[in-house]
Amino acid sequence: MLFCGYLLQSEVLLPLPFMLKSLKIENFRGFEEFELKQLGRINLLVGENNSGKTSVLEAIQLLTARNDLAPLSRLMIERGEFIEDANGQKELEIRHLFYGHDIGILKISGAHEFFQESLAWGTAELLLSQSGQRLEATPHELLCRWAAEGQDHHPMAIQNLTLPLSRDDTLPMQLNRIPQPVSNPPVVKTQFVPATSVSVPELFRLFEDVQLTPQEELVYQALRTIEPKCERIAGKTTHRRFEVKLTDQVQPIPLGSMGDGMSRILRLALGLANAPGGVLLVDEIDTGLHFKAMTGMWRMLWEACGQLDVQIFATTHSRDCWESLAEVAESAGLLDDAMMIHRIEPRKTSSVIFNPHQMAIAVEERLEVR
Repeated sequence: MLFCGYLLQSEVLLPLPFMLKSLKIENFRGFEEFELKQLGRINLLVGENNSGKTSVLEAIQLLTARNDLAPLSRLMIERGEFIEDANGQKELEIRHLFYGHDIGILKISGAHEFFQESLAWGTAELLLSQSGQRLEATPHELLCRWAAEGQDHHPMAIQNLTLPLSRDDTLPMQLNRIPQPVSNPPVVKTQFVPATSVSVPELFRLFEDVQLTPQEELVYQALRTIEPKCERIAGKTTHRRFEVKLTDQVQPIPLGSMGDGMSRILRLALGLANAPGGVLLVDEIDTGLHFKAMTGMWRMLWEACGQLDVQIFATTHSRDCWESLAEVAESAGLLDDAMMIHRIEPRKTSSVIFNPHQMAIAVEERLEVR
């Protein structure tokens, strides 16, 4: 029996591989309506500034988190979408998630091979009235509804989370920590790698989770795409830094002295290693990387995401970045939708799609896909 992307066998939930085939966004951020089709194992999002590339990553993270509001809190704090009360407590200005900055109904839907799921947020009064349910809500309640349906479109699960909004329609941050019902399937493992640098404590936590596991070797292989002499790394908690052991050096070298590229590759590898069976989201994936390193990066990501069953969504403004992806796709002999480029254009309701064959033509003809 299939239940919400999980196989129910002897009353044990066994996870099925997570793989989005398409994504639809309604009334979220700058999108009134937008759809991504023909999603592959690796999906590179390109487009002008303010076209919504990062918003697509946020939408996927919210969908995979279901009704866990912690990722939402981190995203909105990073964007400055909060206010502080007289006691210094932060409250999220939830209206900025909605198209036009007015609270209505936003919806994020994803289609998988065996099922489809959706996340709808809005005032409880409005959502319940549209679904035909008896009204037991006030205008100042936010309803977060996650639902999953099978291929026959019969609902398999519905989870509601109703949260009180303040008079200013803000959401107190402490509500993010409401425990989820234990009967729900676990959220999809998702890693979001921002364009900005990640804190050292966060890197330590991610590294500790993969130490002494098969994924630890993946981290070393990734670092060797930048520095072939890398043997291993270790976290020095006393110095709050990572150190790298090179084959031709007796003493380890601080990671920070080896350039931004090594730090970026480490973060990408740790993101992959911590998301088996899930999703890796990367904003401006080429940050800190020389164009000569990008082919090795894509090759590493392609091999690793196949081994760990991870789906990747990344953004870029770089021509070198997408051309390197095309090179890896061609060298791997990919002809299907395993690697895709999606160009997002303002006011368009769907992306312009380039499969591996079209990527190769664009490189050969020096066409611009960004």
